[in-house]
Amino acid sequence: MMQEPLLPKIVKIKPEENIYEGVARLFDEIPISKDSIGVISGKEKGTTYNIAQDLCKNISAYKLEGPFPVEAATSEEGSRIAQIIQRKKYDLVLSVGGGTVEDTTKYAVQLASKPEKRVYFVHFATAVSHDGLISPRCSIKNKGYISLDVAPPIGLIIPYKIIQEAPYASITAAIGDVLGKFTAVKDWKYQELESFKEEIAFPLFLNSAKSMLKLIDEMEDKKIPAGATTSFYKERIVPEVVEACIKCGEGMIKNKSTLGASGSEHDLSHATDRLAPKPGRHGHQVALWTAFVMRLYDELADPIEDIRWETFLKKLEYMQMPVNSLQLGIESTIMVKVPEEALRLRKEERGRHNGVLERYVEKGFLLDSVTTAKILSEMKIV
Repeated sequence: MMQEPLLPKIVKIKPEENIYEGVARLFDEIPISKDSIGVISGKEKGTTYNIAQDLCKNISAYKLEGPFPVEAATSEEGSRIAQIIQRKKYDLVLSVGGGTVEDTTKYAVQLASKPEKRVYFVHFATAVSHDGLISPRCSIKNKGYISLDVAPPIGLIIPYKIIQEAPYASITAAIGDVLGKFTAVKDWKYQELESFKEEIAFPLFLNSAKSMLKLIDEMEDKKIPAGATTSFYKERIVPEVVEACIKCGEGMIKNKSTLGASGSEHDLSHATDRLAPKPGRHGHQVALWTAFVMRLYDELADPIEDIRWETFLKKLEYMQMPVNSLQLGIESTIMVKVPEEALRLRKEERGRHNGVLERYVEKGFLLDSVTTAKILSEMKIV
């Protein structure tokens, strides 16, 4: 019988609880050497750097060293942090921040680990803006963005008070990333890959996406305004978004891949990253391209069962998420080129399929910039 992959230990610290004690509690549960722990943070003197510095000063039960700031999620920064880890001979590091810090730490830990000495890391989330909190993947910029297989964290710390105070857009980006599972799962069902463990991954991904829709429906029914100022935001939205992101990560770990978590909507977002001088938030891009993918499935007479693209865009709008290229901050002339770029990129990567994009073209439809402009215009995205 195949052994289930180990999931990270998770400590959720309520707003009224002591953060330092919560961090120490998780360290207590990790059965590896903790003589000294390297702390990785965001830019020097920035918010996450200050939080990391505060943790170093106030957790007396363990020797925390740093923080060592990260400027960006690049291969160069990852290599620099890996050298620090090796020079200091850390067995365990603590990443403090959002996606940029965590992705860089994942990459650095992978580089610093050797067959005879593996390095582990724990992530202290200061914001939740994507579904990769515990995923076995990282996105690193190296002449464009690349997505790599890496080891997930062995521990995750969720300090709710800090996450509640993060920008509202970070939470809506996480919602967008999770909502993308509607099309991601359908893409991979279409591919019928033997390696896909449907009984494990599909429910985790789809139920997470459905939980986000249910949350938005409840807000609409009760006329609760979007934004970070309501008690509903702190008591319901933040915890439920965190839980949905964790469940998506569990699915990726159990499935040992991102199949079903990342489909055409993610391909389109990554292509946007390549083309746009200043891309939008990952989750916001994913959400907008999810609506586009839903529209393509409609044209193939194989619609998404749970929600139609028109309603989907209205849900995004209610949550004050971008519903057009202007709000996303990307020129319409770039948006119309994205599907062609996504197809081109995936042809370069063997073993990865485009799901609906390839299927759409195989059926004789065009996805050139002219056709894309027509579709996006009809959807009022451009």
